[in-house]
Amino acid sequence: MAAKTSTFLSLLTSCLLCASMALPLLLPRSAEGANAHKAATAMAMQAAAAFEKGDLQRAVQFYLQAYRQDPGQPDYLYGAARAEHMAGKNDQAEEHYREFLKAPAANPQRADKARGYLRELAGLRADAKAQDGERMAAKGEFALAAAAWLDAWRIAPDRLRFLFRAGRAEHEAGDDIQAREHLGAYLRDASADAPDRGEARALLDRILKPKAAPEKPVAQAKPEVAKPAAEPAKAQPIVVQVQPVQPVQPVQPAAKPAPAVPVVVKPAPQPDNSVAKWTLGAGAAVTAIGLGVLGWGLSEAADFDQRLGYDGKTVKSTLTYAQAEAEYNSIRSHQVIGGVLAGAGAVAAGVGAKLLWWPAHKVAVLPAGSGLAIAGRF
Repeated sequence: MAAKTSTFLSLLTSCLLCASMALPLLLPRSAEGANAHKAATAMAMQAAAAFEKGDLQRAVQFYLQAYRQDPGQPDYLYGAARAEHMAGKNDQAEEHYREFLKAPAANPQRADKARGYLRELAGLRADAKAQDGERMAAKGEFALAAAAWLDAWRIAPDRLRFLFRAGRAEHEAGDDIQAREHLGAYLRDASADAPDRGEARALLDRILKPKAAPEKPVAQAKPEVAKPAAEPAKAQPIVVQVQPVQPVQPVQPAAKPAPAVPVVVKPAPQPDNSVAKWTLGAGAAVTAIGLGVLGWGLSEAADFDQRLGYDGKTVKSTLTYAQAEAEYNSIRSHQVIGGVLAGAGAVAAGVGAKLLWWPAHKVAVLPAGSGLAIAGRF
C-alpha cells in the first residue's frame, strides 16, 4: 500500500511540475491573441469610419492591417476588396474577392455578393478587350481585332456576340479556317432570335461555298480597216510680211528724284521700373519659398507612405488612427500652404515681368502739306 501511495504521489508531482512549466508559456500567447483581436477590431472600426467618409485608400489600409492582425475574420478582407472596387483598383479588388471566397469562415451572404462583384469585374475586363477589337478593326488590323474579341469572349463566355465578331474579323483577315470554326460555334450556341444570327449564317454559307475557277477571256481578232489613199500635196502660196519701220525717238534724260525729307523719331520717356522690379523680385522669392514648402510636404508624404509600408495588398507597420490622422493633416497643410505661396508668387512675378518688359512707345514726325503730322505706335 505504501508503494502504491508513493507511486501516486510521484505521478501527481510530475503532473504539477509539467503544468507549472507550461502555464507561463500559455499565458503570454493567450494574452497576445487577445491583444491582436482588440487591435484588429480597433483597426476595423477606423476602416469603417474612413469608408463612410469616402477615404477609400485609408479604408483599404486599415482593413488589410486588421486582417493581418486577425486572419480568422475574413470580413476584413471583404471590406478591403469592396473599398478597392469602389476606388477603381479592379485587379486588386478581384484578387481579394477571390481570397475572401476561399476562406472557410466566409459569410454566405457576403460570399454571394462577392461572386456578383467578380462577374461585374469580369464584364468590365471583357468590355475593355472588345473596345480594343473595335479600334483594331477600324484601323484595318483584323487579325489583332479577332484576337482581342476572342479574349473578351473567353473572359465572358455568355456574351456570344464577341465570338461572332471574332469570326467575322478572321474572315476579313483571310483566315477562313478559324472563321468557319468560330462562326459555327456561335450559330450552335446563340439563341434563335440573336440579332447577329442571320449575318453569321450568310457569312458562313459564303465561306463554305466552293469557288469556281475564273474563265480565261478569248482574244478576238481585230478587223482590218482600209487606209484611204494619200492625196497629192497642194502647193502653198508664199506670203511675205513687211513690218513698218518705226521712227527712232530721242532719248530723254531721266528726271532727278527729289531729296528725301528726313524722318525724326523721338523715343518716349522711359517709365519708372522700380515698382516692376520690386514686384518681380518679391514674386520670385515667394515662389521659391512656396516651392520649398511644397517640396517639404511631398517629401513628408513619401516618407509617411514608406513608413506605412502599404504595397497594394498588405500593411507592414502598425499606427494608431489618431497618430495617422494627425500626421496626415500636418502633411496636407504643408502641401496646401506651399501650393498657395508658389501660385501667388508666380502671379506676382508674372505681373512684374509684364510691367518691366512692356514695349516703349515711339513718336514719328512727318511733313504733311504746309505743316507736320505726328504719328505714335502704342
